Amino acid sequence: MTCRSEKALDLIRDPRCLVHSVVSNKDGSEGEVKLRGRAVDVTDKRLRERSAQDSFDTTGWRPEEPYHLFWLDIEDAAYIKFSETGDQTVKTWHAGRDEQSRVRKWTGSRLEG
Repeated sequence: MTCRSEKALDLIRDPRCLVHSVVSNKDGSEGEVKLRGRAVDVTDKRLRERSAQDSFDTTGWRPEEPYHLFWLDIEDAAYIKFSETGDQTVKTWHAGRDEQSRVRKWTGSRLEG
């Protein structure tokens, strides 16, 4: 992340964040992922170098110092998927607890459950 950008400074001030995937198809059948947690500013030089090298190996681009690097300390996660009938499967995980799964049934006008 660009050094001293508003987003970086916001995360340093208040590290709470939510990251979610993009739903890229009309029916939502591929699902959606949401991760909630706290951004941690990575200052360790070895981790920064490893991340920069991974970026280069993957994309051919390497970030130039100075920049902000954050990892996400995940506190909870959710996976949501819609079936062809409109039912919604919701899987959730919270730190320190087991995964939970439930299906919300589509009644034709709303989800129940």
